[in-house]
Amino acid sequence: MSKKKQSVFRGKVSRNIQDREQAASSFGYLKIPSGVEIFKEEAGDKPVLLDIIPYLVTDEHHMDRNDDEGIAQPGNLWYTKPFLIHRNIGPDNETVVCLKTVGKPCPICEYRSKLFKEEAPKEETDALKLSRRHLYFVIPIGHKKLDEEIHLWDISFHNFQKLLDKELKMDEEYEVFPDFEEGYTLKVRFDEVQLGQNKFAEASRIDFKKRDEAYDEEAMLESLPNLDEVLKIRSYEELKKLFFELEEEDDVEEETREIEEDEEEEKPKKGIARKKKSITKKRDEEPEEDEEEEPEEEDEPEEEEKPKPKRNMTRRSDKKESKKKKDEDDGEPEEECPNGLTFGVDTDTDNVCDTCALWDACTEAKERNEK
Repeated sequence: MSKKKQSVFRGKVSRNIQDREQAASSFGYLKIPSGVEIFKEEAGDKPVLLDIIPYLVTDEHHMDRNDDEGIAQPGNLWYTKPFLIHRNIGPDNETVVCLKTVGKPCPICEYRSKLFKEEAPKEETDALKLSRRHLYFVIPIGHKKLDEEIHLWDISFHNFQKLLDKELKMDEEYEVFPDFEEGYTLKVRFDEVQLGQNKFAEASRIDFKKRDEAYDEEAMLESLPNLDEVLKIRSYEELKKLFFELEEEDDVEEETREIEEDEEEEKPKKGIARKKKSITKKRDEEPEEDEEEEPEEEDEPEEEEKPKPKRNMTRRSDKKESKKKKDEDDGEPEEECPNGLTFGVDTDTDNVCDTCALWDACTEAKERNEK
């Protein structure tokens, strides 16, 4: 009796269903929790009423964490999840979460630092700048289109959190706004801002309104997803492979050797290889932390597209010898830290660095100083 042939579809159809369901729940660099809708800010004359709902922190490396003050520690309530992104990465120009968000080394940041040491053109280093964003769980109140239930909100630091910080500094009474019992409803007005040919919504005013009813903390936390698990975090190797557009290891062995020979004076990190090819896809020049007029909105890019810079395979040592160093000879005054720290030295050594308008400039200065 012949053995029954196993169908080529067994196990594959069900796996395909799982893959499609997983893809449907993904939103770029986010993993949307089941049953949670997305809130998207819109410009208009009428303000939007939002209740921001806190969650239980589980991330040991939460970017707001301050053990001395008991802020954003695992097991404690906090109202937002700040994170960092890199834009236009890989052949499909993806937006990815920077591994600094979770306290790990990032190959893209390492490469940008390497470009600074090689005195690469500003276009190349600017293309890899970090952008700060925030995640929140919000409940829209009295919204015509949205139900009064939990929504996930992803927005740039400059488009909302920056103004919220300013308002809370002016009146600390409202800092309990996320509290389940004593909280306030945020009345937010969004104006339309245009940058180049792109338009986007930016918070222009925030008022605080006492909530009509308190929330049941126990019930809310029982049904609330974990905001720390919403971000799609790739491993170091995954990001490196995507960023440098690597094939299998055997296919890039020759390219790796060539780069090591070309840049022997710079002593490049082992295993960082780049494909020797021209990249012609376009890259958005993302707005950064120190460019207040250029918020970094992912879904509606606010900058006109510019050609994606090539990753140069040639040696930069000859260029370095002929190029003047940027120091005091430039005649430009040294920046001063507005928070009393040392500019270009104490970068990311204090919590005030997270919201400092000179964060990016300070980071670049530090990278130049470490050459």
